[in-house]
Amino acid sequence: MQQDIGQLWSKFMSEGIADQIPNKVDASVFSIYTNYQGDHTEPYDTILGCKVKSLDSIPEGLVGQAFDGGTYGKFVSKGDLTQGVVFGT
Repeated sequence: MQQDIGQLWSKFMSEGIADQIPNKVDASVFSIYTNYQGDHTEPYDTILGCKVKSLDSIPEGLVGQAFDGGTYGKFVSKGDLTQGVVFGT
């Protein structure tokens, strides 16, 4: 999974995907792990993106995801993305 997530981050950064997201609230980037089929060893989805004001306009090739209330864990990573800071957190 570390390799897959690393490739996802590389694509997100190299293609300037954050700049393609309309209706952003700010420049913060979120890495969301969701739709778990079990624990962390089972398949799950990873979404990189930004908080937006609305999901009315989603560019082709991107996805929009709304998250309703629930129990969530929040982890903040700071540092060099190319050095595995997110995976390390």
